Amino acid sequence: SYKYRNDVVWLEETDQETMSKLVAGAYALIYTSRFEGMAMPVYAALQCQVPVIALDGLAAREAGGDAVLYTDPDSLGDLADKMCLLYKDE
Repeated sequence: SYKYRNDVVWLEETDQETMSKLVAGAYALIYTSRFEGMAMPVYAALQCQVPVIALDGLAAREAGGDAVLYTDPDSLGDLADKMCLLYKDE
């Protein structure tokens, strides 16, 4: 029921080159990985000045610091609120 659902591209996995191209041209990155390893897509988005929404966790906080909007990993409502905030604050 998301108003801009046709603008959303969902990727589960991709190679680094494809990820870099997609992130560079993206309106925003929503990083939903719960893996506590390196958050390379977050780094790439920040380097390209692409806004980031990420699940609140250690990896994303290490990568994004204060430059990222964090969302509760157990709340779809919180993610929706962050997405609306990002669209409103273009």
